[in-house]
Amino acid sequence: MIKFPENYFRKENRRGFTVSEVMKRSWAADQEMLVQLQEICKEHSLRMFACYGTLLGTVREGGFIAWDDDIDVGFVGEDYVRFLDVLTNEYPNRFNVLNPYTRPWYKMNFSHITNSKSVTYARNHLEKWHGCPFMTGPDVYPYYYLPSDPAAEKYILGILGKIDELIMLNRQSVSLSIQMGDFDKGSRLNESIAIGLVELQHETGFVFTEDRPLDNQLEILYDQVCRVTEASDATYVVRYDEYTKDRSKKFLKECFENTIAKPFENILIPVPIGYDEILKKRFGESYIVPRQEMAAHDYPYYQKQFDEKLYRKEMLNSVDNNVVIGTIPDEKTLKKRILYHTTVKDLLINGDNMLRWIKNFLLSDVCDNSSEEIWWMPDAVLRTENMALDLIAPNLTDEYDELIRMCSDKGGNLCKCSLSSEELTRLFDEYHGTDPVYVDAFRVKNLRVTIEDYTDETAAESDASDETDNVDFKIPDQVRTVCEEWKSLIKKENGMRKKVVLYTTSASALFQHGEKMLTKIENVIKTFSEHKEDVALLWHPDPAISSEKEIFDKQLMEHYNELVEEFRLNGWGIYDDHELTGMVLNDIDGAYGDTDPLLLKCMDIGKPVMLQDVRF
Repeated sequence: MIKFPENYFRKENRRGFTVSEVMKRSWAADQEMLVQLQEICKEHSLRMFACYGTLLGTVREGGFIAWDDDIDVGFVGEDYVRFLDVLTNEYPNRFNVLNPYTRPWYKMNFSHITNSKSVTYARNHLEKWHGCPFMTGPDVYPYYYLPSDPAAEKYILGILGKIDELIMLNRQSVSLSIQMGDFDKGSRLNESIAIGLVELQHETGFVFTEDRPLDNQLEILYDQVCRVTEASDATYVVRYDEYTKDRSKKFLKECFENTIAKPFENILIPVPIGYDEILKKRFGESYIVPRQEMAAHDYPYYQKQFDEKLYRKEMLNSVDNNVVIGTIPDEKTLKKRILYHTTVKDLLINGDNMLRWIKNFLLSDVCDNSSEEIWWMPDAVLRTENMALDLIAPNLTDEYDELIRMCSDKGGNLCKCSLSSEELTRLFDEYHGTDPVYVDAFRVKNLRVTIEDYTDETAAESDASDETDNVDFKIPDQVRTVCEEWKSLIKKENGMRKKVVLYTTSASALFQHGEKMLTKIENVIKTFSEHKEDVALLWHPDPAISSEKEIFDKQLMEHYNELVEEFRLNGWGIYDDHELTGMVLNDIDGAYGDTDPLLLKCMDIGKPVMLQDVRF
């Protein structure tokens, strides 16, 4: 298992976005999954690589994008097919493999691999997956070859277009069937679907059957059509579902022919050697600049996985009599009685926002209200062998329990959560909470209901000001220090300090541009050497250039090493391919070069940054 420092699981503010304690544990489980999948890929000579938001986060930030909650990886061509075959046949009980082939209800053209088939709070499971109870794991995307022959490309895209059209028509038919009951199979819409299926069977040889939903079979056919082109017949690699909509989304196959390992949170993750071209085409030339965007699905992903019934069943059946807290209210008084209900689901999903609501809304009024009687019904947090919620969010649950104690100490009304809906609607006039069972019960009795929104601005004020950022390089200018090994290189003859400029060069740019990139490096070195009396260049190359040197042309590497040696011998600046610390970054005056997490860190601390363009 991966060893994480204990402070990794603390909530953290990244770029103004709070990453919760629970999300950190999900991130850790994702990393554990990646390491295990990488080991399988290595054993079977399969080339997996980060893609989409995971690739962007790796290259730009060295880890997760703050507001992302999943992992995206990809394979090209046959590697994708073999990967799914290996997981399904050789590790049938280790992972849950979801795709159109393994699940008839699955209707997407990529795979999803999870660490389990259900949410579980069992202690042994949580210990194995760093306290994450949810089904988590990467989305796995197939990249296939685009034929160089225009006629072959047109033919493939034509078939894929017909499949897409039939998927759309079938969904319309299903929707009408739901609305109208037994929808007429002889309708014009269904006749069009039938004719289209016959044409596809004739063109592809694919046989449609009655034992699987049509959408699922169409996705299988879509994938199989994408597979037909061999690497030898292609110049580019595409994700066909993107390429059919945007012809610019194609990538030279050389971009994927090798991968290099780059830091990602607490592990190393493989990225395509041509990551710079891939990211520019997908996210634009300025992909280094963070733009806060949410994931395509609802954030956090696990809010739909939380099984409230399972939790409550375990809680009420607990052998620990202290778990079910509170009392049963007497019959109604003349006061308006309000039930305020908070669930563990809300706690794990909304975290600090929920705790603020409890403090602001409940504890301020719980003891001093002459016209209303407020009762708080909190779900208990279990720390038993069966449900070890203390491993999921120990800090959150401790704070939650402390609020319960505070409410009790203040003389607040704590209601047992073991009461039925019928009992609650008899004893209370209003319900504040999110449980759909209680909401429906109170509405049926025409009693007032307030659905709590813990993301409301009044409760979810940014806590960035009181969060400790994990970035270690925010050091005030007045206490800046200079690395000892730099002193002789950055000192002018008059004893004054030279300006220090960080220069980053990436393995991706060297691979893609070859000698042109070396010419660029040579020109940069020459320019700075001409001003070495006033400026010291700190050259920081991608460590993968040295560690993965077999990827590069031999003559290219010889030329590169000559440049490095010349730079070092002439004392033009500092060459350092080790990880640079925050203290070092504080010493620089500006940065220039290829996209690198270091440049983003320089931006964060207010250093001027300029991106290198090999073309000029």
